[in-house]
Amino acid sequence: AQTFQLQVASSATAGDTQFTVTGTAGATVVNLTVFLRLRGQFNLSLNAGTSSTNPLVVAPGGSQIVTVSVVPVGSFFGSVLIGTSTFGLPSGVTVSPSSATADPGTPAQFTVSVAAGTAASPVSSFNFSASGTFSGSFASVNAFVSVATNPTFNMSFFSPLQVDIGNQFGSSIGVDLTP
Repeated sequence: AQTFQLQVASSATAGDTQFTVTGTAGATVVNLTVFLRLRGQFNLSLNAGTSSTNPLVVAPGGSQIVTVSVVPVGSFFGSVLIGTSTFGLPSGVTVSPSSATADPGTPAQFTVSVAAGTAASPVSSFNFSASGTFSGSFASVNAFVSVATNPTFNMSFFSPLQVDIGNQFGSSIGVDLTP
Protein backbone atom coordinates (compact mmCIF):
# COMPACT_ATOMS: atom_id res chain seq x y z
CA ALA A 1 0.00 0.00 0.00
CA GLN A 2 1.19 3.47 -0.86
CA THR A 3 0.05 6.68 0.72
CA PHE A 4 0.55 10.22 -0.44
CA GLN A 5 -0.14 13.60 1.05
CA LEU A 6 -1.91 16.33 -0.86
CA GLN A 7 -0.85 19.87 0.03
CA VAL A 8 -2.90 22.84 -1.09
CA ALA A 9 -1.28 26.27 -1.33
CA SER A 10 -2.90 29.02 0.73
CA SER A 11 -3.23 31.00 -2.51
CA ALA A 12 -5.27 28.23 -4.20
CA THR A 13 -8.58 29.34 -5.69
CA ALA A 14 -11.64 27.97 -3.93
CA GLY A 15 -13.94 25.79 -5.96
CA ASP A 16 -14.41 22.25 -7.22
CA THR A 17 -11.61 20.46 -9.01
CA GLN A 18 -10.55 16.95 -9.84
CA PHE A 19 -7.38 15.06 -10.62
CA THR A 20 -6.47 11.50 -11.50
CA VAL A 21 -4.09 9.24 -9.61
CA THR A 22 -2.66 6.44 -11.75
CA GLY A 23 -1.17 3.29 -10.34
CA THR A 24 0.67 0.67 -12.37
CA ALA A 25 1.88 -2.81 -11.57
CA GLY A 26 3.37 -4.55 -14.60
CA ALA A 27 0.75 -4.44 -17.34
CA THR A 28 -2.04 -3.48 -14.92
CA VAL A 29 -3.00 0.20 -14.86
CA VAL A 30 -5.58 1.58 -12.41
CA ASN A 31 -6.86 5.15 -12.59
CA LEU A 32 -8.62 6.79 -9.68
CA THR A 33 -10.32 10.15 -10.14
CA VAL A 34 -10.29 12.30 -7.02
CA PHE A 35 -12.85 15.10 -6.65
CA LEU A 36 -11.77 17.94 -4.39
CA ARG A 37 -13.72 20.91 -3.07
CA LEU A 38 -11.63 23.84 -1.80
CA ARG A 39 -13.39 26.36 0.42
CA GLY A 40 -11.05 29.17 1.63
CA GLN A 41 -11.25 31.15 4.86
CA PHE A 42 -13.61 33.83 6.15
CA ASN A 43 -14.09 36.43 8.88
CA LEU A 44 -17.23 37.77 10.56
CA SER A 45 -18.30 41.41 10.64
CA LEU A 46 -21.00 43.22 12.69
CA ASN A 47 -23.16 46.21 11.77
CA ALA A 48 -23.56 47.41 15.39
CA GLY A 49 -22.11 46.92 18.87
CA THR A 50 -18.61 46.62 17.50
CA SER A 51 -16.67 47.81 20.54
CA SER A 52 -17.00 48.52 24.24
CA THR A 53 -16.85 52.24 23.43
CA ASN A 54 -19.54 51.91 20.75
CA PRO A 55 -21.96 49.32 22.19
CA LEU A 56 -25.44 48.47 21.02
CA VAL A 57 -27.71 50.34 23.47
CA VAL A 58 -31.11 48.77 24.12
CA ALA A 59 -33.75 50.19 26.44
CA PRO A 60 -35.73 47.90 28.77
CA GLY A 61 -38.71 46.51 26.87
CA GLY A 62 -36.95 47.10 23.55
CA SER A 63 -34.90 45.24 21.00
CA GLN A 64 -32.42 45.90 18.23
CA ILE A 65 -31.16 43.85 15.30
CA VAL A 66 -27.51 42.92 14.87
CA THR A 67 -26.47 41.84 11.38
CA VAL A 68 -23.56 39.39 11.13
CA SER A 69 -21.87 39.26 7.72
CA VAL A 70 -19.52 36.63 6.32
CA VAL A 71 -16.44 38.32 4.86
CA PRO A 72 -14.52 36.05 2.45
CA VAL A 73 -10.74 35.86 2.75
CA GLY A 74 -9.36 35.03 -0.66
CA SER A 75 -11.87 33.07 -2.65
CA PHE A 76 -14.05 31.59 0.09
CA PHE A 77 -17.54 30.50 -0.87
CA GLY A 78 -20.19 28.50 0.88
CA SER A 79 -22.44 28.69 3.91
CA VAL A 80 -21.42 29.16 7.50
CA LEU A 81 -23.37 28.36 10.63
CA ILE A 82 -23.21 31.28 13.06
CA GLY A 83 -23.98 30.65 16.71
CA THR A 84 -24.18 32.90 19.76
CA SER A 85 -22.64 32.56 23.18
CA THR A 86 -24.47 34.83 25.61
CA PHE A 87 -22.59 33.83 28.75
CA GLY A 88 -22.07 36.93 30.87
CA LEU A 89 -25.01 38.97 29.59
CA PRO A 90 -27.13 40.54 32.33
CA SER A 91 -30.34 38.83 33.36
CA GLY A 92 -33.18 39.93 31.08
CA VAL A 93 -30.98 40.31 27.96
CA THR A 94 -31.44 37.66 25.26
CA VAL A 95 -30.16 37.07 21.73
CA SER A 96 -32.26 35.16 19.22
CA PRO A 97 -32.10 32.99 17.30
CA SER A 98 -29.30 31.02 18.93
CA SER A 99 -27.88 30.16 15.49
CA ALA A 100 -28.42 31.03 11.84
CA THR A 101 -26.87 30.24 8.46
CA ALA A 102 -25.22 32.95 6.35
CA ASP A 103 -23.38 33.22 3.05
CA PRO A 104 -21.10 35.94 1.71
CA GLY A 105 -23.54 38.61 0.54
CA THR A 106 -26.43 37.23 2.61
CA PRO A 107 -25.91 38.13 6.29
CA ALA A 108 -27.65 36.60 9.29
CA GLN A 109 -29.80 38.73 11.58
CA PHE A 110 -30.00 38.33 15.33
CA THR A 111 -32.32 40.23 17.69
CA VAL A 112 -30.97 41.52 21.01
CA SER A 113 -33.92 41.98 23.38
CA VAL A 114 -34.10 43.48 26.84
CA ALA A 115 -37.04 42.52 29.05
CA ALA A 116 -39.15 45.31 30.54
CA GLY A 117 -37.99 46.16 34.04
CA THR A 118 -34.38 45.12 33.41
CA ALA A 119 -32.03 47.36 35.38
CA ALA A 120 -29.55 49.55 33.53
CA SER A 121 -26.18 47.87 33.12
CA PRO A 122 -22.69 48.75 31.99
CA VAL A 123 -21.35 47.34 28.74
CA SER A 124 -21.38 43.53 28.48
CA SER A 125 -20.06 41.39 25.67
CA PHE A 126 -21.28 38.28 23.92
CA ASN A 127 -19.87 36.27 21.06
CA PHE A 128 -20.80 35.18 17.56
CA SER A 129 -18.79 32.27 16.18
CA ALA A 130 -19.02 30.35 12.94
CA SER A 131 -17.63 27.33 11.19
CA GLY A 132 -17.64 26.89 7.45
CA THR A 133 -19.45 24.04 5.76
CA PHE A 134 -16.91 21.54 4.38
CA SER A 135 -13.98 23.86 5.07
CA GLY A 136 -12.87 23.47 8.64
CA SER A 137 -12.70 27.29 8.80
CA PHE A 138 -13.58 29.06 12.03
CA ALA A 139 -14.12 32.73 12.92
CA SER A 140 -15.55 34.63 15.86
CA VAL A 141 -16.35 38.21 16.77
CA ASN A 142 -17.43 39.86 20.01
CA ALA A 143 -20.46 42.12 20.21
CA PHE A 144 -21.07 44.65 22.96
CA VAL A 145 -24.41 45.68 24.49
CA SER A 146 -25.50 48.08 27.21
CA VAL A 147 -28.92 48.27 28.87
CA ALA A 148 -30.05 51.89 28.76
CA THR A 149 -31.50 53.73 31.71
CA ASN A 150 -35.21 54.36 31.25
CA PRO A 151 -35.60 58.11 31.57
CA THR A 152 -38.14 59.16 34.16
CA PHE A 153 -39.51 62.66 34.33
CA ASN A 154 -42.65 64.63 35.12
CA MET A 155 -44.21 66.98 32.62
CA SER A 156 -46.46 69.86 33.50
CA PHE A 157 -47.93 72.83 31.65
CA PHE A 158 -48.01 76.35 32.98
CA SER A 159 -50.13 79.32 31.95
CA PRO A 160 -51.67 80.19 29.72
CA LEU A 161 -53.47 76.86 29.37
CA GLN A 162 -55.34 78.10 26.34
CA VAL A 163 -53.95 79.55 23.15
CA ASP A 164 -55.57 82.41 21.28
CA ILE A 165 -55.25 81.41 17.60
CA GLY A 166 -56.30 84.79 16.22
CA ASN A 167 -53.80 86.79 18.28
CA GLN A 168 -51.50 88.67 15.91
CA PHE A 169 -48.76 88.76 18.54
CA GLY A 170 -48.74 84.97 18.97
CA SER A 171 -49.35 82.79 21.99
CA SER A 172 -47.28 80.13 23.70
CA ILE A 173 -47.69 77.26 26.10
CA GLY A 174 -45.03 76.61 28.70
CA VAL A 175 -43.90 73.04 29.40
CA ASP A 176 -41.85 72.10 32.45
CA LEU A 177 -39.90 68.84 32.43
CA THR A 178 -38.56 67.76 35.81
CA PRO A 179 -36.20 64.79 36.11
